[in-house]
Amino acid sequence: MLNDELTKENGVLSKNAPKQLVHGDGSTVVELYYDWEIETVTFELNGGTGLESTTCRYCAFIDPPPTPKKTGYTFAGWYSDSSLVNIFDFSSMIGENIKLYAKWNVKTYTITFNGNGATTNGTLSKQLKYGEHIGSIVAPTKTDCIFVGYFIDKKGSGKGYYCPYGEQYWYIDDNITLYAKWIERFVKVAGTTIKGNESWTPASEVFVSGRSLTIPDLLVCDHEVTRGEFKAFMGEDPSMEKAYDKDGNKLTGDDALNNPVNNVNWYAAIAYCNKLSIKEGLTPAYTVSGISDWENLAYSAIPTKGNDDWDAATCNFEASGYRLPTEAEWEWLARGGENYTYAGSNTIDEVAWYTGNTNNTGSRDVKTKAANGYGLYDMSGNIWEWCWDWYTETISSDAGASGASSGNFRVLQGGAWFSVANESKVAHRYGFYPQAGGWCSGFRLVRNAN
Repeated sequence: MLNDELTKENGVLSKNAPKQLVHGDGSTVVELYYDWEIETVTFELNGGTGLESTTCRYCAFIDPPPTPKKTGYTFAGWYSDSSLVNIFDFSSMIGENIKLYAKWNVKTYTITFNGNGATTNGTLSKQLKYGEHIGSIVAPTKTDCIFVGYFIDKKGSGKGYYCPYGEQYWYIDDNITLYAKWIERFVKVAGTTIKGNESWTPASEVFVSGRSLTIPDLLVCDHEVTRGEFKAFMGEDPSMEKAYDKDGNKLTGDDALNNPVNNVNWYAAIAYCNKLSIKEGLTPAYTVSGISDWENLAYSAIPTKGNDDWDAATCNFEASGYRLPTEAEWEWLARGGENYTYAGSNTIDEVAWYTGNTNNTGSRDVKTKAANGYGLYDMSGNIWEWCWDWYTETISSDAGASGASSGNFRVLQGGAWFSVANESKVAHRYGFYPQAGGWCSGFRLVRNAN
């Protein structure tokens, strides 16, 4: 007769190979072996790796398994419920099949942004949980340089992690220091004294006979202000014309940010100069009555109709900040120390985007044609460039270095992507209403080299 004790609900009676014991009185004892039911413990890893299910006998214990792994997370224990409320006690016996659930705590990393010589926002840091994108950060600035992005190598090589515009969607899995990469965007151009008795090739309507003036040593941006650069400081890109790369492929969105900004009126151009100067710790060149907080001046607050205060703006040409070139400075820079018809060549297609090679489609990325002798790009074609001066039909010999004191138009120079060849010549002159942006107007920055 079997003992009732052995007929357990969670057990299985084993009758295989019973062991018989014969006692001295002739009686026989049969020992029956009882196998406990095998319970299964399943591990729900919740995205982790490194474990499989295990088994144990009924009413046995299991040891804590090896710690699973999950990129970007720290293991926080095993729980007996999927809501991760009740932590599992490994000192309790297993009486049924069970599932244990892994809990994870997301890791938090520190990104340190090293400005690598930045003038502002030189050292920034940000706490970032794994799986979160970095979002927007304030880009650093460095006097006379263009910010390219942040890189894992101090020299700007290796993987790039951050571009200047928009939110970024890359992830990190460790604390990391990133280094700003810069491109020198300004070239130094030696000034000169114009005596008024020089002979110019091609002939000049600015450096007229008898007009003497001094052009100072200048730091000159080697390209026209781009859509991206303008947007970074003004908060929006007002450009209206279509954008293309050098091969004629149409560009939209952020892909167009390396095209010259356009549809910028003269007022907005000088506002940009002052904003950038303040950002880089330089003395602003321009003063406009009623405007005291250039740094926080909204683009929408800049007039789009004629405004007496903005028309009466004054320029401190001795200030360290950015400004527009005077018409005389612009022509001196466009000539590049050479005697070419266009800025850098007598062959317009080598140096300019104009109607003959754009088919009137739109602007092109800056710096995709050859530079002139001073290393300046797009002084002919691509986009018209604002100058400081009031435009006059003719320039007299007694005109000062900064031109007339009043007028209706401000000077535009250089021609644009839709211009005929004649308008792209270094000696061509043009003027337009300062309050009118127009889809053809942009600008270039200069500042005193001293």
